[in-house]
Amino acid sequence: MDFFGYVFSQPIQLGFDIATSLTIIGSLSYFVFSMRRKAKEERIQRFDKQVRAVAADQLRVSLGKLSDLFIGSVIESSESFKRAFGLSSQSDLERETRRLQMEGQTELSIERLESANDAIGKFYEELHKEKYNIIPVIDSIEDNSELVEQFNVQLSKISEAFNNQNNSTRALLHELRQLAADIKAMNNELNCDTFEDFHKRTQEEGVFDTLMEKASRVFYDDDYLYWTKTFVSDGKESGFEHAVRSTSSLREMDEENRSIFIQSCAFLISKLLENKENIYAQVFFEASRKQSESNKACKDVLINLSAILKYLLKSDTDTTSLFAIVECYKNENYFDLESAIR
Repeated sequence: MDFFGYVFSQPIQLGFDIATSLTIIGSLSYFVFSMRRKAKEERIQRFDKQVRAVAADQLRVSLGKLSDLFIGSVIESSESFKRAFGLSSQSDLERETRRLQMEGQTELSIERLESANDAIGKFYEELHKEKYNIIPVIDSIEDNSELVEQFNVQLSKISEAFNNQNNSTRALLHELRQLAADIKAMNNELNCDTFEDFHKRTQEEGVFDTLMEKASRVFYDDDYLYWTKTFVSDGKESGFEHAVRSTSSLREMDEENRSIFIQSCAFLISKLLENKENIYAQVFFEASRKQSESNKACKDVLINLSAILKYLLKSDTDTTSLFAIVECYKNENYFDLESAIR
């Protein structure tokens, strides 16, 4: 090759070398960048798994405490209350009345009812303590705001159920037993065998109105309407309830509801005279229904927490949403919220 040929060939060769070098450098840079990004993603993934594991452990501890309290206290005391007044899977008012007529059985049933409701209160208090573990875990999950809101709603339901049992059933039983004691004290002096005789004699003595006034306090209490409106004929309950809620005296009621009110008070007095345990059995049955609602509210919380635990423990390839797990856990194949007691 002559001199000129050699000279003109050099830049072309040099250009090829530079281009090749740039390609190699670019590939190497991309490789390094990809490796760093992958390493970072793996670190994040490992950290995420560690966080989920810690969250799962925290939730598992809270769930363990609450489930022990639910089974060992809430359910056990609730079932003990039902056994005290003879309630089985199907209500039988005559059987339950006979049970309460046994010596000391009414007092025992009241004691067991108080224990059952107190257990709900303890569960509620424990749930409030554990919420400082639970809410941060819930808040770390996707769609967290709705989950936290649901948890707080469930807390409110349990509190409402507890207060409702206290303010309605337990208070109603106290008033009914006091009224029954007053009726018995009067009849001990009069020694009447029937309500007709008792009514006649107490009117002659001028004391029947005193009993009617005490009975009217039961019927005028909004907290007792769930039960007192059962004294009213079918189809007239809503009108009676409206009359009670919207008036403060019999004079303000329309004639029909005033008549219903007076008849209901007299009927209550007659039942407390002749068979007070039958009245108590009705109230205890309503109490057991309310207790079941309270238990269900507690169980609903536990199911949701169990679903959250499952969500934290599921594999990365499992794409099931948390809300789908919650609904799945509520059905009969898992925890059976609607039918299973425990």
